[in-house]
Amino acid sequence: MATSLAPTVPPQGTQVLTGLTTASVVGSAAATFSNVSRVAPDGTVMNGIRMQATGSTNCSVDFNFSSNTFSTGRLALLVYADPGATSTDINGTWFLADSGSFTNYFQVTGLVQNFKDWNVFNPATSGTSSPSKWAVGGGTPVFGSTSSTRMRFRMDYSNGQLPWIEIYELTYNEDVPQSWMSIVIDDGFLDDELNAPSWDDDPDGYQNTSLNNPSDDNRIGSRKNYG
Repeated sequence: MATSLAPTVPPQGTQVLTGLTTASVVGSAAATFSNVSRVAPDGTVMNGIRMQATGSTNCSVDFNFSSNTFSTGRLALLVYADPGATSTDINGTWFLADSGSFTNYFQVTGLVQNFKDWNVFNPATSGTSSPSKWAVGGGTPVFGSTSSTRMRFRMDYSNGQLPWIEIYELTYNEDVPQSWMSIVIDDGFLDDELNAPSWDDDPDGYQNTSLNNPSDDNRIGSRKNYG
């Protein structure tokens, strides 16, 4: 019998925004902010910010990051939400722009949708059949060509409601942890069963597989390399 270990492969990718604090906020609307920390599903303690609506629609937050064309368009935003805590029916819109003026930007809508707990928003690129995908919001942005430097996340909800959401990390080209593929081949024999005589050693006994032939074969139900 063969055995092997299957170690976990850590996520591969680039952290675009991480360890967010209120000082990371470069623009906002109808919201207040506070620093928060929470234990992620993998046991990591994550630091981020909570965006709390002030009652007017719709609250939003902006962050700057190092210029990147994001050629694959594979971005993931890690957030924590609990819409039921404030009895709100919220949605979310995510923007990716070339600058604070939002001359050329992508956007994707239909996020959050009352999902409680941790959420990873990872929209597909334009032109795919996915229901959640990046679309051109303004100008002529192109992944792999247009340099993005700013993101905005907006909560969409009814006027007078007070929802909140916590934002923790933005990553690029990150895959989920996974294990090495392991193939185990088992011939069904125990080690001692594979040390039996070969045909060249004992051709007569090798063919005779009856009980007690050879003399040491007295184990009913076991298999020996005798035939």
